[in-house]
Amino acid sequence: MSTVAATFQGNNEPETLSWLNRLALLTPLSLVLFIIRTDVAWQFFKSGLTKISEVHWWFIFPTFDIGSGALFMFEENYHVPFFEAETAAQIASHVELVIPVFLFIGLGTRIAAFIMFGFNLVAVISYFHGLWPTGLIDHFIWAVFFLILLASGPGTWSLDKWVVSMFSKR
Repeated sequence: MSTVAATFQGNNEPETLSWLNRLALLTPLSLVLFIIRTDVAWQFFKSGLTKISEVHWWFIFPTFDIGSGALFMFEENYHVPFFEAETAAQIASHVELVIPVFLFIGLGTRIAAFIMFGFNLVAVISYFHGLWPTGLIDHFIWAVFFLILLASGPGTWSLDKWVVSMFSKR
């Protein structure tokens, strides 16, 4: 018997549950996953917007011009391994502006969460000295959110779920 079912039997009456426990029991997992997806997508998308100065379109694919402030930060503060500052800034802006859109709509969520987990890890490694202590906590929370999305998927409020349901009907 699950612990939730055991709570409603015997000496523990439902009214003895705290309001937070009752809320947790009533909140669907899909809502929680949607909030997680929306939060991390918005945080990284905002960060990506600070890095660009202009957007160009090649058919349906965006390309971004990196702002001088962002390029300066990559040259002086962010020490991204294996890449020169301009290349790292280009990669970072594209990852932060494209992948969060997939997270938000819930399309390819596990792949997007994996990419963002790795991106988050590189950000912590390359700018650890500037993150300590409060920024490091944010990155840790985002890493946990990405791991939750990797483990459980996007939930029912996602395009992944819709795509799977469309193909499973055939």
